[in-house]
Amino acid sequence: MPKGDGFFSLCCSTLVLSYCFVLSFTANGILVIAAPIDLAIFEPSKAALLNGILGGISACISLFGPVVGHFADKHGKRFYMILGSVFFTVGIMLLLVGVYTRYSETLVKHGLGIYFIGIIIAQVGSLLLSTCFNAMVADLTHEVN
Repeated sequence: MPKGDGFFSLCCSTLVLSYCFVLSFTANGILVIAAPIDLAIFEPSKAALLNGILGGISACISLFGPVVGHFADKHGKRFYMILGSVFFTVGIMLLLVGVYTRYSETLVKHGLGIYFIGIIIAQVGSLLLSTCFNAMVADLTHEVN
């Protein structure tokens, strides 16, 4: 994105922040709203335990934000943004496959595992994207003394 003063720079920054907000809201909405309901459908007796495990895994994934930021600054943000988009898309597709297998007669055994893997991959993609977006906004803003 071009650097500069004025309206165009403000529009670019607003666009990047809006996309980052929508993406973060989607990823966190999956973890907080959709996952507990889906896990209660998969395993009603173990839903609380599975939600706790999933929350712990997501918290551990979020600890790698500074590492991603370091590599994004060193090697360029575009690659990590594309990688994060691919991870997020694959993760959401695996979530859909996991939910679909819950209602299928032949693939019921592996639905919960596919769902868990999908959430983890989507969280990694969301971490890559949000870290790069935040770094991009920091690069676009000017230092004020």
